[in-house]
Amino acid sequence: MSDRMFPLSFEDLINAALEEYKNSASLVGIPRAAFFTDDFPSGPLPLGPAAGPHTQMAPNFLAAYLSGARFFELKTVQILDELELEKPCIDARDECYNVEWSSEFTLDQAFDEYLKAWFLLHFFKEFLGWTDGGGDFIFNMSVGYDLEGISSPRVDQFIERMKDARIDPRYEAYGAILKKIARREGIDLEIPSPHMGSQISISTMHGCPPDEIEKICSYMLEMKKLNTYVKLNPTLLGEDFINNFLNESGFDYVQVPREAFEKDLVFDDAVSMITRLKDLAQKEKRFFGIKLTNTLGVLNKLDQLPGEEMYLSGRPLYPLSINVAAGLAQAFEGDLAISFSGGLSDYNIADVWETGIRPLTVCTELLKPGGYMRMSQMVESCLEHPASPPERIDVAKLTLLAEESLKSVYKEKKWRGKEKVQISRPLPLFNCVVPPCQEACPIEQDAPRYIKLMGEGNYAGALRVIYEKNPLPGITGHYCSRRCEKNCTRRDYEAPVKIRELKKQAREQGFDDFMAAHKAPELRAGKRAALLGQGLFTLSAAYFLAQRGYETALYLRPDEEEYSLPGYKFPGEIVKGDVDFIKTCGVKIIPCPEGLPSEESLKEEGIALIIDGNNHPKIGLIEDIAAAAKQIDALAGEIPPAPPAPFAGEDREEVERKKGRVNFEIDPKAKLTAEGTQKEALRCLDCHYECNKCIDVCPNRANRAIEVAGEKNRTQILHLDALCNECGNCGTFCPWEGNPYLDKITLFSSAEEFANSQNRGFYLEGETLKLRFSGEGGEIKETAITLGNRGDFMDKNDAPKEYEKMVKTLFEKYAYLLGGKK
Repeated sequence: MSDRMFPLSFEDLINAALEEYKNSASLVGIPRAAFFTDDFPSGPLPLGPAAGPHTQMAPNFLAAYLSGARFFELKTVQILDELELEKPCIDARDECYNVEWSSEFTLDQAFDEYLKAWFLLHFFKEFLGWTDGGGDFIFNMSVGYDLEGISSPRVDQFIERMKDARIDPRYEAYGAILKKIARREGIDLEIPSPHMGSQISISTMHGCPPDEIEKICSYMLEMKKLNTYVKLNPTLLGEDFINNFLNESGFDYVQVPREAFEKDLVFDDAVSMITRLKDLAQKEKRFFGIKLTNTLGVLNKLDQLPGEEMYLSGRPLYPLSINVAAGLAQAFEGDLAISFSGGLSDYNIADVWETGIRPLTVCTELLKPGGYMRMSQMVESCLEHPASPPERIDVAKLTLLAEESLKSVYKEKKWRGKEKVQISRPLPLFNCVVPPCQEACPIEQDAPRYIKLMGEGNYAGALRVIYEKNPLPGITGHYCSRRCEKNCTRRDYEAPVKIRELKKQAREQGFDDFMAAHKAPELRAGKRAALLGQGLFTLSAAYFLAQRGYETALYLRPDEEEYSLPGYKFPGEIVKGDVDFIKTCGVKIIPCPEGLPSEESLKEEGIALIIDGNNHPKIGLIEDIAAAAKQIDALAGEIPPAPPAPFAGEDREEVERKKGRVNFEIDPKAKLTAEGTQKEALRCLDCHYECNKCIDVCPNRANRAIEVAGEKNRTQILHLDALCNECGNCGTFCPWEGNPYLDKITLFSSAEEFANSQNRGFYLEGETLKLRFSGEGGEIKETAITLGNRGDFMDKNDAPKEYEKMVKTLFEKYAYLLGGKK
């Protein structure tokens, strides 16, 4: 495996997409339920992915388009187009860092991907019936980084082909393929316009001299006759402003090198340059605007990415970028075209849109869980406001927005925090779908299950699920340490689901209905148990024994009040409620005014199972319950399975839609009310049913979900080597300790890539499958297997059976992923 990508041919690309849609109700991994199908009342909305990983490969364009994007800022190209970039290159845990800045393809390969994307979007616009104007879209070129490179013959050829693709023979070749496939699908489709790009964004390196920036823009306006944006840096705000902001917002570990301020364009010079370029654009009858902002160059001190310097984007870039926008808009009294990309999310995008800033482009937000599907919500937010851009920027509104951005809690590091959603075990090759909240809980409380029932209004059913493992929902609903919330996937959207508060509401709102159907467990003949001393451990142990049919008695010392819990300060009524319920399960609480009985005397009464809770050290609230469950499991055996609590099951389409929704209206610190219970429960992402974060966060769609029959999880992850550049983003957000692009079964596109890799996976060569797998003891083995027509393994082998299941499934349902090799 290498970090090189191997795109499909245009014909294979479009055929694979069509087959996927017909077989799996998805396109490039985006489920049909998540397609953005609302109307665009005024033509294409100038909103979409920024120049970056989401506009590098043709399938990426389709993923964004399906999610509502209609403006595409192409990934920057430059004359140095065969750079060897170290990987991983993206760290998007919260604020985002990257160490790559231009296309990883050569100029010719980049043009080819953009041409394929242009044709691909036109085809699916017709195929999906999005032909009322809402399906139209715009490509914006991006080139860098100095005049010598930009004016070189090879970059000039790229620009000219983007202006008129007819000068490249692939335009007619792809057109013929497109028309052939369109006829086959019953679509009347003309070859798309060859004019892919009439506008361009100029990207310059940090520290580029001001006169060089102006020369590049002048060249584009005068010589190339292109509408032009120029990207400016956040350093226009000055060293003091930026460092004060970072320090006050909790990003004090971010260090901007001093030379960035010494070499970059300064504000007054920027105003003078923009004035001259506006005049030139008017003379040339072209359009000129500014793009805000470039990323912020910072020192690499986090030990996540290679190199000495990296580039910051995302949440902390927004206040900086919007303040640059406000300052420049004030300088030009609103008569300035601004394109904006600095840290946009659903939290702020509608506010920026209302100021008149157009277009808006996004990158970091699409690298988070939900991925491209987050675009839909941002498009919806902007569509709530007039789509036509005003003649001028609303300076007053923009100034207020800039001021508010410096006060908002959203800018604070603590808004997201530093915790990583984590399961502290290696990533499994198969069946990795487990809810991180449940894994983090010492008693493995089935939180997703009871939360789903609460979302349906079934509080009694939710409480029943809680009582399966937790005898103290009153106490834990008020005072649990909330390990589950630290590992809630919602943390990477807006804030964790209030799992502890939901437990509390289940106890308060569902208890009466639950008790109406509650019966004490049936006693088992000859099974008697005694517990000595009060405490969470002892109470829990008594409950678990009673659930197993033991006649259970809890003996208290004379100095213990019935409901006292040593080491904890709980309100008596909360403890009393939990203890009273434990009594209803058959546990007898016996005060001993003359002292606790001895173990010998209890044994003489025929009690064989005796536990002295006074010998158990207090280790923590939920930990005490877990210790009790573990000890009772060891002494009395596993609890007999109870009839399952009512559970309606998952609506797959609803789960998939929810993954693209961010809710910035919630207050993470507010206590949950009875009225808000169902709404809060519906924020749960159903991680017990589907994870697929490694799919969503991959810009290149290099991880896919495969439905393999007979496995524990509904889907398995297949990694597509040809589409992976080893950016590392899937590993960042995988809840396990692993990297899906290295640790999941990999489908290789060539014998060379298979040979150069250590990934477990396979390569199809005619009727032979070359297979690499882990043998007993973890030893890596390789073998070659003859395949039957349906992907059956015809030769004896010692590979795990899951491999054959995966290959057969690919042949039967996902042949489009085999790149035409089947």
